[in-house]
Amino acid sequence: MNPTRRLAPFLLPLFFAPLLISQPGRAQTSNSDARYAFADTTLLRDTLGLSFPRLFPIADSLHETPDTLRALSIRYRWSIGRLVVMADSLGVPVDSVGPIMTRERFNPLANQANSNTMNYQSLYNIAQQQSTWTNNLTLALTRGGFQINNNTNISTQRTQTGGLTNVNTTTASTTNLNWRIQRDLWAGMNASLQGNSNNTPGSINNYANSNNTYGLTINSQQRPARGLTTKLNLVGGVVDAHQIDQFKRGLSGSLTGEARYSPGAWLTHDLNGSVSGNLARLGVPFLDDGIPGPDAVQTHDLNTDLRGVLGLWQNAPVGFNLNYRLSKTSVATAGSVVLDTLAVPPPGQQYIEVQQVNNLNNSVDGALRLRQDNGRQLNITGNLGATTNATAGATSSLKTLDNAGFGANGNYEIGNWVLQGQFGMAHTISAFPRFAPTGGYRENQEANSLNGQATWSATQNFNVQFLASIGLTSFTYETIGSYPTTPVPHDQYNQSYSITPNLRITNNISTNVKLEVQRSQFINIPAASTASNTETHSYRATWQWSMLTLGGLTIGQINAIGATYTFFPFVPSSNRLALSYTTTTTLAAVLTPRLNLTVTHFLQSQPSGNYLPQSEADPIEVFSKADEDRSRRLDVTLSYTPIPAFSLRLAPSYLLIERYSTTNGVLGLERSSPSLTLTGGATLNIPVAPGCTLQGNLNRNYRGNRSTTYGLSGADQTPLSVSDFWSGDLTLTWTP
Repeated sequence: MNPTRRLAPFLLPLFFAPLLISQPGRAQTSNSDARYAFADTTLLRDTLGLSFPRLFPIADSLHETPDTLRALSIRYRWSIGRLVVMADSLGVPVDSVGPIMTRERFNPLANQANSNTMNYQSLYNIAQQQSTWTNNLTLALTRGGFQINNNTNISTQRTQTGGLTNVNTTTASTTNLNWRIQRDLWAGMNASLQGNSNNTPGSINNYANSNNTYGLTINSQQRPARGLTTKLNLVGGVVDAHQIDQFKRGLSGSLTGEARYSPGAWLTHDLNGSVSGNLARLGVPFLDDGIPGPDAVQTHDLNTDLRGVLGLWQNAPVGFNLNYRLSKTSVATAGSVVLDTLAVPPPGQQYIEVQQVNNLNNSVDGALRLRQDNGRQLNITGNLGATTNATAGATSSLKTLDNAGFGANGNYEIGNWVLQGQFGMAHTISAFPRFAPTGGYRENQEANSLNGQATWSATQNFNVQFLASIGLTSFTYETIGSYPTTPVPHDQYNQSYSITPNLRITNNISTNVKLEVQRSQFINIPAASTASNTETHSYRATWQWSMLTLGGLTIGQINAIGATYTFFPFVPSSNRLALSYTTTTTLAAVLTPRLNLTVTHFLQSQPSGNYLPQSEADPIEVFSKADEDRSRRLDVTLSYTPIPAFSLRLAPSYLLIERYSTTNGVLGLERSSPSLTLTGGATLNIPVAPGCTLQGNLNRNYRGNRSTTYGLSGADQTPLSVSDFWSGDLTLTWTP
């Protein structure tokens, strides 16, 4: 390979660097950018009481995209100004305010006033062969420094199969009792009860598993220095777990901590760590076969996890972020029960083979950010990682994964142009050393990609988008041990280009056209496997338009035409061409304020066949149609809402799929498969009492289909297949 081509990916950041030292950029002061259309609407202002003044300048100063900031404001029902103030006071990014405030609701160190909150939700869902009943209770009681939290969930699923009813029940209950001893210290107790049972009459696979833990907790938070806050949580107790094939009883404990160091705006460092484990007796259900044992054995489990986030100069033109994680789990599980015939005394003693299953997950990734504003920035990224995954009792599941990557992405705005680019290089080594009893294999994967996008906005109502991408992924393999079926080394190459003009003629009429070209290659390296090598060329054109009329009628249509050429370089007689013609028309009408109608009509034709020269003397390739698939579908949705608490819905759908094939040069119908689906029902949303709401759906589902095959002996029609059943769900929510 040309050395210049090898260095090309590394030179890409140098291409973006001059863009960052150009003329100073300025924050946008209006919502005229087409990428963030509808940033402030009458619907949001009137229904949620939210508006987004100075959206673009604030987003620019926070290093956030305007659409992200707007979405956070809508999600938490907070104004942008309130989000910014709370983020500054908490010393966290603006997108972390919501999760932190939700978590602090249940922090005894943060609760001062008396409060009672309870939420009960019951959901019953029924279908043709399955029903599910779920109950969830959340309770929080606070009396000064005393707090009780409970969350209980019970779910029962009944499934009917072959005249038998399978019942699967899952239960989970977590209770925390906390008492604030001092301002920054609290103690308490917790209990976690979890269970799962599966029962089918007459089955030998029925089981009832449980995993219960009980413990005492001590939690504290400190501020040992300016800009430094720490939190520690210690839990110690007992574990009592029963599964179908083993049980554990013993002591358990965990220590978790977090620290945040932020001496100034130039540095933030968040650290989270945990150590948990248990010392327990591991045993298996008693085997009543007259042989002594097996006795329970002493085992231990240990889990460690350390995560950190380092940020430097987050508000400066040049910044750096580093994320790292070191995680390891070691869990003891019961393996086979072995008979020791040589043990003296007593002879014939049984014992348990303990499997210590170890999993590893270590990673580090960093990003160097060069930024002038939201429209001019460059990010250079890199990552390293190593993982080990294994499952108890399945030696073939052992997998190790080592990966390393390097990349860059950036964007630049100049005049009416927005330029974006991204490239990446990744090297991954996956090993399956025990895929078979005799060994396994190792996979080396190298992936390189380069993507670019340019958007030209001539006016507010007209823009053109250009996309281009190229990528190459190589797979090579090494045998571990004497594994006989190591995969074949191969390469995958792809490239694509597209252009999309978008035009908004008026506020009610818009249209766009997209032209796309793709090329891909699948290349097996060994000569013995090159028969399956392929090269695919795809061409697709799409025209889409929509129009809103004054009468509340919206009309939209999508038309697409495509061609896919598949070439077999070493078996040219298998070359094929597949064509596609698709049109989708949608009519959406608001007949009255309470009555809506939507009609969608879909047509598709997909002819395919060989793409070969007609003769050896004429090298021009021609299309010989061998078969054709045709699809027609009509969907109608009618919804009526007489009152806000009640609505009706009717949705019939008709689908016809036809298969045509060529016999003696004549295209004829081979198979026809019509189907009719009818769904109708009602939706409830009734306030039963203050704080109590009943919501539900009741539907009637009908589906009928049959197929007809046409042959030399005539038409062969299958019997009509009918599925007709009721389905529904009810949810009762009570929050006193």
